[in-house]
Amino acid sequence: MSKDNKSQKIITSKKVIKSIAYKVLEKNPQDIIDYKKGVEGALDRLVGKVFKESEGKADPVIIRMMLKEILK
Repeated sequence: MSKDNKSQKIITSKKVIKSIAYKVLEKNPQDIIDYKKGVEGALDRLVGKVFKESEGKADPVIIRMMLKEILK
């Protein structure tokens, strides 16, 4: 697989992003606890971690939406 910038696609698949989100949540239980306690920035931290896990390819708007859906 080429590392060429032109071949990098943005991930918009909710299914793919959701699976990455579950992987990140599994590794970050404290962020889940913080989010549920209403800690400012907990969701932003999780969005950042999912974005990083996707190598910067996942759409942050969809990441946020999927995390909120999973964590409600």
